[in-house]
Amino acid sequence: MKTSSLQRGFSLIELLVAMAITIVAVAAAVLLITKFARTAGAYGEVSTLEEQRGSADTLLRADFDGAGFNLTRPSMPSAGKELIQFLPDPNFDTGTLGSLTKLNTAAAWAYSSTAVSSGISLWTWTPSNVCHDCWTYVVGNDGSYAALAIYYDQSDGGNAIVIYETAAGTVGTSWGQGVTLSPHAPGDTYEIGIEAPNGQQTTRFLRYYRIRNGVRSILYTSTSPVPSSPQYLLAYQSAAGSAINNVSVIAAPIAYRSNNTTEFARLPFDGGTQLTSPVTITGGGNSVNILSGDKATDAAPALTTFSSDSTQIDLKTPARASYAAGDAVLVVDYGNTDPSNPVSPASAVCVISAASNPDSQTTRLTLTRARQANPAWGRLWSSDTDHAHTFSPSETSVIKLAPPVTYALSTDSRLVRIEGARVSTVAFNVRQLNFTQAPGNTFTASAVIAAEGIETANDSTNETRSTIQFTSTPRAMNLASNQQN
Repeated sequence: MKTSSLQRGFSLIELLVAMAITIVAVAAAVLLITKFARTAGAYGEVSTLEEQRGSADTLLRADFDGAGFNLTRPSMPSAGKELIQFLPDPNFDTGTLGSLTKLNTAAAWAYSSTAVSSGISLWTWTPSNVCHDCWTYVVGNDGSYAALAIYYDQSDGGNAIVIYETAAGTVGTSWGQGVTLSPHAPGDTYEIGIEAPNGQQTTRFLRYYRIRNGVRSILYTSTSPVPSSPQYLLAYQSAAGSAINNVSVIAAPIAYRSNNTTEFARLPFDGGTQLTSPVTITGGGNSVNILSGDKATDAAPALTTFSSDSTQIDLKTPARASYAAGDAVLVVDYGNTDPSNPVSPASAVCVISAASNPDSQTTRLTLTRARQANPAWGRLWSSDTDHAHTFSPSETSVIKLAPPVTYALSTDSRLVRIEGARVSTVAFNVRQLNFTQAPGNTFTASAVIAAEGIETANDSTNETRSTIQFTSTPRAMNLASNQQN
């Protein structure tokens, strides 16, 4: 008898169970893949957000920090004889030029606002009839100093004098230590000179003088090194009412350690906006215009007059870079050569039609004036009044301009950068943009950028955001002293 094997299939219940397990497994897999995709998408959005923030921050900082290049000039040094102004200090009366009076008994030092950058100098002062421990120092940039002090009070008979130096200590006194000096007398004037080499001295040297009854005499000739440049005056007085007067310096060049000014060139129009600064904030703080000279090209002094009917100007060939047809330049007259007293400044935006070199030291530019009807880059232009100005060679510089830059927020929430006539998007989904100016030439830029929101959150309360926040103090706009050049 032949026996056949029997085969049995899945029952309906078994099939339903298998299908249920498969569905659960597939659903779990789909959920896992979906979660991974959303996580990866969110990570990508955040990464893109951070890339946007970083690139926007870098561009903004670079444009702000470079603002005003070649469009400003620092205070020029002076020369000759000047009364010294001391920096404000609550322990002293510094309100009178050339005088310093102690107001209390606190241990305090007063600093001159004037310094001598190099060369020889002569520092002069006269102690008052009450001068307790009146120390007057000529201090170098390295911290070394030469000092002369007197103690005088007619009421107690004090009339001491001492000369002290960082390198040598006490070198002369009225009481027998070091070189013997005759005591101080009312009306005596003292001088510390940094003097040029002579027949006895092979280098610059220090010398101390007294002027008594109109007669000048040498108190001491120093053998110590001269304090390093720049040098300034420092003063100390121990008692209220002590004072020194007629404080002055004769030197060249004389630099100013404070109260300097950075002088700005008169700036052109950018579209419909008269630029008042290399950084001009507009739109209630929501946009900014930035202007600077080309960073690869030196400003060049003019060699010929550029008047209202001129089409050419000769200038000294710059040490760095050159000019070409199509470049925009700003012809600048600060008004005169004294930054503290500008008179009728003017500037004219022009576009170079041709450039040539008549000789190795001279560049000749043929210029087309940029007016409102034909602005440079379609945006920069000067008024007819400025174009009518006569630019004399002694007071005129020619500056090659970099394309002006504008940052603004578009209606579709993009941070837009306009360089010349070229528009580019720096960041998308910008929720906030603001520019402010602090006292002085310090600027703050802030922006809030949101992620795309498809895989993160797309509502205003939950969306992922990143912030740009920085403060810029453009060097060209704050270069007040030639000591910083």
